[in-house]
Amino acid sequence: LLDRTDLKSLRHLGLMNAAFADDICKAIGKSKIVRQLEQLDLSLGCMSDDGAAALVAAKDSRKHLKVLDVSDNYLSEDGVKAIKALGKFVVSVEQRDDEGEPEYRHPAVAE
Repeated sequence: LLDRTDLKSLRHLGLMNAAFADDICKAIGKSKIVRQLEQLDLSLGCMSDDGAAALVAAKDSRKHLKVLDVSDNYLSEDGVKAIKALGKFVVSVEQRDDEGEPEYRHPAVAE
């Protein structure tokens, strides 16, 4: 999906509720489809500060985004600050706390 070039009118992409959110963040930097988006929604998943660091490292691939939603993940205050420093409208409300136990992380919407 991230390398598709045939979805020319796609402007909003929601890759939400993902247990593998950090991996998505790492793949975003090399993605072709992200270049055409206005909004990217990565909310409700298991994103950690590793995912935030990957988004920051690939900031040039997302500099055109109008909205980046990382709400309801597992970001620390530092992770949220790092993403907000990208200068875009970042939605980051309601971060969850795994209390130092990453093995207990789960997407927001589950069985």
